Amino acid sequence: MSVTLNLNQAAAAILLQQFNADNGTDFTTEQVTFGPVMENNDVDADVYEAAITMTGVPGSGVYGTYVYKYNRIDISTIFTTTSFDVTAITNYQGLITAINAALATLMQVSTLPNSDSNQLYVAGDISPAAVPYPPAGKTSVNFMLTADPNSLIYRNSVMLTATTTAVSIAAKATTPSTGLNFTAPT
Repeated sequence: MSVTLNLNQAAAAILLQQFNADNGTDFTTEQVTFGPVMENNDVDADVYEAAITMTGVPGSGVYGTYVYKYNRIDISTIFTTTSFDVTAITNYQGLITAINAALATLMQVSTLPNSDSNQLYVAGDISPAAVPYPPAGKTSVNFMLTADPNSLIYRNSVMLTATTTAVSIAAKATTPSTGLNFTAPT
């Protein structure tokens, strides 16, 4: 069933919104959890590219498991603007926050494992990357925003443009130092 999804919520809530529309149910994220995304190996028989195991939360009034097959959203289809100013952005999460604000979405960057802090991999919607700053002398650069392969709701990539109004120090510095002059106090 076709439903207008609210993309300004967590991925699990978006997927559950679609599941509820497809099945005439009203499950909540407190009643159902999702396992990792699996590739649907039976795409010749199905038209769905992904599958996920849904599990009822004990004590929630929902029990058992179900393998839900579905198609994730091609990330390139949600962009109404493709140019983003990175002048004041200092990290990739900042870029995703700017994109979320422009699109009214709530995409999350995946967390990579870090042995120093015992941090585990946590699948989000977007694969982590460096902020795409335009090279010296340029005001823009194209970059690919890629959905994490384990994203519950997004797939593929989209070409975007990072712009900046930042000024190059080298472009402004035209005179070499005339020397530091220090006068000792008397």
